[in-house]
Amino acid sequence: MTDAAPRLSGRLRRIALYSAYVPLRRESMASALGRETAEYMRATIEASPDGTIGIDFETFATRLMPGEPAALQRVIHDQLLPTPGGYVMDPIETDGILSTGVPITYALSENDDALAAPGVELAARVGVKPMVPGTHEALLTHPDEVSQALLAEIR
Repeated sequence: MTDAAPRLSGRLRRIALYSAYVPLRRESMASALGRETAEYMRATIEASPDGTIGIDFETFATRLMPGEPAALQRVIHDQLLPTPGGYVMDPIETDGILSTGVPITYALSENDDALAAPGVELAARVGVKPMVPGTHEALLTHPDEVSQALLAEIR
C-alpha cells in the first residue's frame, strides 16, 4: 500500500491507515525492527518453503492481543495467513504515501506494541495523533471506536 500509493495517487481521495507501519524511503519493516529481529526474520523467510513468515500463537497472544480472552486470541490467530517475505524485508524506494499529496487518516491503538516503531512516531510521520482503545487487533476487538476515529477525519 505505502509503495503503491504514489502510482495510484491520481485515483485516491484519501488514504486511511489503522495502526500501520509508515516506512521512510529505503526502510524496510524488518530494518525498522532492529538488526537482531531483521536477521531472525530473514532466516525464517529463507527457511520457509514458500518464502513467508508466520507468527506463533504465544507471540501473537502476548504482542498483538495482550489482555484479550484466550478463546478470542485463538480464533483470530487460527485465521492468520503467513506474510510474504518481501513485505517485511524489502525497503520501499519512494517516499510512499508521504509523497502523494493525498490526505491521510491514521487511527492508532493506544496499546499497540507490535508495530515496527512506536505508534506515535508512525502516526506523526503522516501528521496525525488519533488514538483508539485496544491493542494491534483493535479493529476486531473495538471496531466501533476504530471506524469512528477513521470517519471523524473525513467529516
